[in-house]
Amino acid sequence: IRRYLIMAIPVAVLGFLQIMAGPGSPLNMYVAWTEDTPAMLSYFGSSIEFVRTSGTFSYISGYVSFLTFIALLGIGYNMAHGWRLKNNIMPILALTLVVGAMFTTGSRAPVYTLLATGPIILWLAATSQVLSARIAMRLCLLVPVLAIVAINISPQAFQAFMERAELTEEGETAHRLFSPLY
Repeated sequence: IRRYLIMAIPVAVLGFLQIMAGPGSPLNMYVAWTEDTPAMLSYFGSSIEFVRTSGTFSYISGYVSFLTFIALLGIGYNMAHGWRLKNNIMPILALTLVVGAMFTTGSRAPVYTLLATGPIILWLAATSQVLSARIAMRLCLLVPVLAIVAINISPQAFQAFMERAELTEEGETAHRLFSPLY
């Protein structure tokens, strides 16, 4: 699991490079792009339009699924290792970069998934006695620092993400979330 987390670091970094490169960069050309036709890119943000990143994946949905999986894997790995910094910097760095890269996709799903599953994971860890008082204190110190770093890796992408989340019409997120059940 540690190796998977470490291998996710360059994939997450690619998302930051894609958003910094801008829409004209070859890094941001999706699968259907050819030299004869203009690139069909997906944008987000209102004040500055950013290209939604797809990392090493063909489309945004694959990258979003990857980032969500790696984030949950990173939470589980770090929880099992007591959220210690000693000998655990790379998995914590991977988790931080993956969460930061979620904002570059412009997709709300991975962020909402982490926000929804976070309390459940903590509750399960506490009831199974994986989460001791000592680890809870580490989390109280570490999680805000990780969140601040993840947000500030690409503050413009975070701002564009927040604009996109705020412009969502009331009920649209719930409708999209439950539409497969209709």
